[in-house]
Amino acid sequence: MFRPKKLSFQLSELASQFGGKVVGEAKITGVSLNTSRLEKGDLFMALPGKIHHGANFAKDAITAGAAAIVTDREGEKLLPEGLPRMILANPKRHLFGLSKKIYGYQPTIPILGVTGTNGKTSTVHYLEKLAARLGQEVFSSGSSGMRFGSASDKVGLTTPEINDLVAGLSYAIENGATVAMMEVSAQALVRGRVDGLMFSVSGFTNLSHDHLDDFGDMDSYLAAKAKLFEPEVSELAVIFTDTRSGQRLKKVTEIPSVSLGTEEGSQLRFTSKLEGDSTRVEFPGRGINILSENTGLLMAQNLALAIGMITEQGIAGLETIESIDGFVPGRLEKVHSKPDVYLDYAHTPEAIALALKELKSKYSKVYALIGFSGERDHSKRKPMVEFAASADRVIATTQHPRSEGEQQIIADILRHKSDMETSEDPKQGLQSLAEGMDPEGCVVWFGPGNLEYREFKDGKREFFPRKVISEVFGD
Repeated sequence: MFRPKKLSFQLSELASQFGGKVVGEAKITGVSLNTSRLEKGDLFMALPGKIHHGANFAKDAITAGAAAIVTDREGEKLLPEGLPRMILANPKRHLFGLSKKIYGYQPTIPILGVTGTNGKTSTVHYLEKLAARLGQEVFSSGSSGMRFGSASDKVGLTTPEINDLVAGLSYAIENGATVAMMEVSAQALVRGRVDGLMFSVSGFTNLSHDHLDDFGDMDSYLAAKAKLFEPEVSELAVIFTDTRSGQRLKKVTEIPSVSLGTEEGSQLRFTSKLEGDSTRVEFPGRGINILSENTGLLMAQNLALAIGMITEQGIAGLETIESIDGFVPGRLEKVHSKPDVYLDYAHTPEAIALALKELKSKYSKVYALIGFSGERDHSKRKPMVEFAASADRVIATTQHPRSEGEQQIIADILRHKSDMETSEDPKQGLQSLAEGMDPEGCVVWFGPGNLEYREFKDGKREFFPRKVISEVFGD
């Protein structure tokens, strides 16, 4: 885990600053919301949750090394006697302040944030590559964890909780970081995971059908994304405006904003074209002309957004970069040859349609395995099935069954398309696609991307898609 050099504070000292009631005394050196990420000396934040109150896990926290508990009045009733504690009316509201003090966080480097349904991971990946080529020391955070230099911390959330972000930022700054960039999900914005941070430049990729189980409709979903572009959160916005959602966001955002797109009226206008297996992205009149090697046009928008954000941040030298390796792990990544097999993280209708369009421009036949996940937004299942019909053969399988279970997910898919080929087990689905496929065609497995686990009712289980592909198609 990323942690800066330890500072030490007495529980009573923290209470005097944050106004809490204290019972007992303890020396505090860290902050944790999760017993699995807790270190000795941590202040365990026992917050109310949807199902359980965090105070129910107080004994586990103390066993793991917590020095004291912070909770609310409801949580106080659930705590065992004798534990050092601080009681606050709204502990979550003080999470950033406590983390900032305990980790000694000083916001001395610019933070670039990226939100949108699709493309966050790829855009941050390109931000990292470009900034590093320009001599920056980069801290990044996203779906694959927090990263600095050769070190990483797999947090388990696209946007970590603010205490983990503050710890990671403090660690990176302490070790020479000059810029930070991170994925910012809509859930993180409405659940306060970035509350307290100030982004110097924030970027918007797009909005497509996803997470309506959380937000109800697309307008509410866009409103959640728009929270990143409020004056107390970001200083400047770079918004991809080739889409209606981008145009809407550009009109309503209250902070200075720059439009990015392929249209003539875009303030940051770019063009993109294929050159063999690579894509060239050019900003006419700005001297920026970069070849993204080993990537198709699908990634052009993400690279362009990264270029636009770095330009607006004022990091100089982009015109000196002639090419970069455009490979992004798990994003339309070719992981096997002869036959060609791709892994992709796409789990929205639009992302699946765009990926299939790109592959169909290269291959005579395209075979798709689509992983559907349980519990979450069921309303996108029908359009995912419909958009996948452009492939020459499609099999529906499961990605994260969760408590819904494989059988129920497959039954729901068949409700939308009764003749859909299905397989509860992804490996069996791949084996079926492999049988009789055109050797000049390709297979794409949507869902796992770069993940190495699946989520079931009882939690996460290790699962290695690349290994499965090797077993089915050979090494």
